[in-house]
Amino acid sequence: MVQTGILPPELKSVDQLFSGDTTFSVPKYQRSFAWGEDEIEELWDDVIATIDRKGDYFLGTLVLQGKDPKEVEIIDGQQRIACISMIFSAIRNVYLASADQRADQLFLDYLGAKDYSKDAVPHPKFVMNRINNDTYLRYVITSSNKAEVERALKQKGLDQSNKLLLRAYSFFLGQVISEASRLGTDADKFITPLINYLRARVKFITIPVTTDEDANLFFESLNARGKELAVSDLVKNRLYFEAGNEVTRAQELWEKIENDLISRSIPEYIRHYWIAKKTDLKNLNVREKRLYRAIASEVSGKPQTTIQLLADLALSASDYVRINDYNLWPDDSAYGQDLKNSLDELALFKVFQCHPLLLNAIQGFKRANDVAKVFRIIANFSFRYFIIGNQSPGNLERETGRIAYSIRTGEISKPKDIADTLRSINSDQVFRSDFALVTIQKTRAKIARYILSKISNYIASKSTGAELVSNPDAHKVNLEHVLPQEPGEVWKKGFSKDIDPADYIYRLGNLTLLTTKINSELANTSFADKKPALSESTLPINQYFKSLSTWDAVEIEKRQDYLAKLALEVWDL
Repeated sequence: MVQTGILPPELKSVDQLFSGDTTFSVPKYQRSFAWGEDEIEELWDDVIATIDRKGDYFLGTLVLQGKDPKEVEIIDGQQRIACISMIFSAIRNVYLASADQRADQLFLDYLGAKDYSKDAVPHPKFVMNRINNDTYLRYVITSSNKAEVERALKQKGLDQSNKLLLRAYSFFLGQVISEASRLGTDADKFITPLINYLRARVKFITIPVTTDEDANLFFESLNARGKELAVSDLVKNRLYFEAGNEVTRAQELWEKIENDLISRSIPEYIRHYWIAKKTDLKNLNVREKRLYRAIASEVSGKPQTTIQLLADLALSASDYVRINDYNLWPDDSAYGQDLKNSLDELALFKVFQCHPLLLNAIQGFKRANDVAKVFRIIANFSFRYFIIGNQSPGNLERETGRIAYSIRTGEISKPKDIADTLRSINSDQVFRSDFALVTIQKTRAKIARYILSKISNYIASKSTGAELVSNPDAHKVNLEHVLPQEPGEVWKKGFSKDIDPADYIYRLGNLTLLTTKINSELANTSFADKKPALSESTLPINQYFKSLSTWDAVEIEKRQDYLAKLALEVWDL
């Protein structure tokens, strides 16, 4: 009787695993090669360290599926198998360079396989997915030299996963070749023990599964058992599984998503997409575990729904990436400098919770001017609510998620509707009150320079000939603490005994910008000594200091209240 389900695990060495002519392949739903420098170096260091100790090295679990023992899919463990094959290939490269016949033996034992028919042609023992396999065959299976790999890495348009694959192979080539070269005619003292160790002492726990359903269930259960799987891996696996006969189309759509989001988090995108497009007002708190269950429920047993979902995910991905990259926006006068500033500010604030709202605005608002206005409103609101109001990111996501829902349903159709809704959450009165009390610690100096430059430029916009802060970078403008960060006795005498000057050093009212740095000794003596540098500054924000003769708690609070009034106009909704 044939066993079904998840079969008992077996401990196998690399030799046992690769013996014969079995081909191991990566299923379509598995992610592409993803190991970076840390994982690769750790594997190599572990192997080298354990050779000297003459102990076994357990390389984890391999989950395998295949009714035919000669054709097996690797459900989990492809990154490790790929790297082990790269080490063997790097060793073979050394053999090829010296015309050593052991290169052929190594290939047939661990890289290629063939049966005993007269006209048999070797084929790879390990087949990667369609993104990686051509690169793997061209460079790893052929045991290309390091120069060829480095040239390949410079090719334009090379997929990110293939870059990682080639970097991994280049690393192993470098390690093996450099040690073999160092030993010269004694290279076998390094290479032979390495081969013997890899083949006999590197071991896996193999877990066979017999059906697609079992493979899918096992893949999902890895997450519950603490395996580090991103929700995107789970989602991709489920979507490929549910696509049925349309799995090739599903794969094409997923690859488009990965290519569009090459520098972005795919799990975060899927979560934001779900908030923007699928959730109702009662379920805006979408966390990764709930997200996977929700997607699985929607597509279960529905191939057409699965493809439609993937198609919309692919379409929305190209809009989503625009939120963080001004260069991807169409050439339209509405998408000018102010939109770029909005994108830059959202990046500065590290505000990602508004992305579902922004995605729906891009896709739901027809006029380019309206889309640009929404980005300005959201940048201003994020500053008011998150930076100055210090509200939690979770609150921000819920509030903007409600608006994303209203855009999707058509209840909100104009930027003004969004502004009015956000103003009810963070009123001008609340914002001014928060601003009048805010402190900006030195770890947030970039935020302080941003705030002060925005206010200074706003003042400049109301007059002619005033100097603008074109770039609030630390190399362009200095953040000055009028009451110095280490005030001497002269400064402390200006404060009453019941007030600690340290409480005012990082108040926004005590901060300003200068295009030239004040001498540190002069800055710490007294306000009278520092005032000329402030008064002579051409930045409009420093005109405030001209009429002052003292600088104490009262004056700092007065100036901060003055800045708070201006802030209402600068960050208007």
